[in-house]
Amino acid sequence: EALAGAMREYGADARLVVRGAHRLEAHYASGGLEGCTNATREASVVATELLGALRRADSSGASALQACAAACASSRPSGGAVFIDRLAAHGGLACVLETLSTHPDDGEVQRAGLGILGHARLLDREASVRLSAPRAVDAAFEALSRHQGDPKLVGLAALALYNAAHADMGAAATVAGECRLIVASLQGCEAESARAAGCWALGALAALEGLRESGERVSLAVAVKKAGAFELFAETLARFPVSSIAHRNATLARGQLRDALESPEPPLNARDGSSGPCSVRTV
Repeated sequence: EALAGAMREYGADARLVVRGAHRLEAHYASGGLEGCTNATREASVVATELLGALRRADSSGASALQACAAACASSRPSGGAVFIDRLAAHGGLACVLETLSTHPDDGEVQRAGLGILGHARLLDREASVRLSAPRAVDAAFEALSRHQGDPKLVGLAALALYNAAHADMGAAATVAGECRLIVASLQGCEAESARAAGCWALGALAALEGLRESGERVSLAVAVKKAGAFELFAETLARFPVSSIAHRNATLARGQLRDALESPEPPLNARDGSSGPCSVRTV
């Protein structure tokens, strides 16, 4: 909180704000909210100052976004969820999307933003209602098209796309039309964490349905299958050991896709209170 206060006091100096954001990032990367007696208060204070930096059109925005991502990802799940809640409540998700759009070629910024957009907390309706799902889909696909060789980014983009599709059926229809880019990006990834996240996302997407502006409903299961997901799952199972998260997630996703193609059950995003499969998302 003291560091956030210093950022507030010296906010007119972009260099000091950048330095403060980097120190906050290091603080959260080393444990951050763990052990904090009032995580909600700390998250609210820090989110407010970081958002101030994000809203400025200078170099401090990129550093602030990375600090936000570290706060969301580095602590216990409950702590990260608290920060996401406060960030969303202060209008931070729109700032995340804006920062991504102004730094399209900066891999670190893209990973940071997609890490926030792919956080599991955004499956909660209270948080996801503050997200512009169509813009999130555009941001994730733009990042994939520019950074296909970055395995961590590919995994994070896949998770962000699932969150957006889960939140909005129009966004889900857009994802359905571009599933081949997700699969193609994952096929180029040898990193286990990226494969694990990507397979998880594809399996989860298969349970959803999209809605085009014309009123036509779109099955994401069909789109995922046509994109070559079964082949990706088979290759993942052959490449990674049975004990790996990538192998487990590919097995789960293959079953989810089969079930979605054969099941008469309503799509997951048409049911009340649904959030997605219970498994390890990871990146």
